Amino acid sequence: MLKGTSFHLRLITEADLPVFAEQMRTIDNRGDYYPHMVVSPVAIRKQFERNGYWDEKSGILLIVGDAGAIIGQIEFFEVVDYWSAFEISYLLYDQAERGKGIVTESVSLLVRYLFENTTVNRLQLAIHPENVPSL
Repeated sequence: MLKGTSFHLRLITEADLPVFAEQMRTIDNRGDYYPHMVVSPVAIRKQFERNGYWDEKSGILLIVGDAGAIIGQIEFFEVVDYWSAFEISYLLYDQAERGKGIVTESVSLLVRYLFENTTVNRLQLAIHPENVPSL
């Protein structure tokens, strides 16, 4: 677990799968810049059973508020297989949680973790030029 000031980042557990699946089916929580693809509950369970959404090439951490509610996710994934690089992606499910610095702090925590605990040489964000909060 990675601890932030008002939240923590942690691995997905089996008990989280219903909430995670619901968020992955909900397009309204995405905003204009997060991909709008929908993931089925069956695919979510299969991926969880395969590796718990965590291995050396990709991972998802849930963003959990101090009250215990899952408020978002942050992930890393391999960009290409011929260099040591990951892209980072994030999503706060509830718009009321946005603009509080949670994503900024989550990115900092994940970046520090990846550079200290993996052999990655490069991290990147792919941000649309009109996505002012992420810029």
